[in-house]
Amino acid sequence: MLRVENLTIGYGKTEVVHNISFHVNQGEVVTILGANGAGKSTILNTIVGLHKAKSGNIIFEDVEISNVRPDQQVSKGIRIVPEGRQIFPQHTVMENLLLGAHIVKDTKKINSRIQSIYERFPRLEERKMQLGGTLSGGEQQMLAIARSLMTEPSFLILDEPSLGLAPIIVNEVFDLLKQISSSGVTVLLVEQMANSALKISNRAYVIETGRFVLDGTGEEIKNNTDVAKAYLGNI
Repeated sequence: MLRVENLTIGYGKTEVVHNISFHVNQGEVVTILGANGAGKSTILNTIVGLHKAKSGNIIFEDVEISNVRPDQQVSKGIRIVPEGRQIFPQHTVMENLLLGAHIVKDTKKINSRIQSIYERFPRLEERKMQLGGTLSGGEQQMLAIARSLMTEPSFLILDEPSLGLAPIIVNEVFDLLKQISSSGVTVLLVEQMANSALKISNRAYVIETGRFVLDGTGEEIKNNTDVAKAYLGNI
């Protein structure tokens, strides 16, 4: 579904991602693991058009998207849940969902999708008139994910969804991602919580200082003690 070929990314003269290649098959959950500053978020932001690569190709469903604007990518079925959630804090839960559906013109579709969201996220329905900024961290993350689902994406990208959340809430978020994947949405995930991410991943790549140093199935990486010690910490 997604192919990234020989991608090099930099900021000014500083190169931060060096000639990487990877792919995501339809229906998979694929995780990129690595420490802060390794280049994970830079890769995601480049895929969705928020940053331009120095070289390489990004191909989605056999179409080159390296120069496709972020808003056009939404229409192609790609959505990103950014690091730090980035909900609209001065808008209600309902308003955040409506903003997530800004490209959808059919009111009946919007209303139907909101009801589907509330069935999947009952806590958001309970708080639908509450300002986003007054929600807990876990609820804000759920809202960010729910907002991304308002256009019914086929390819969902998430940047550090566990960031700043309590362990019990992290488990809830990853259970939710597993459900979303089971519904037919392909998922590309960047994460530092290796254990939680690998439990739901078909495959994973490990990145270190802008280069992939390992790839394999989630189980292979999770069960490799040398890899865990070198790259993932205590998982």
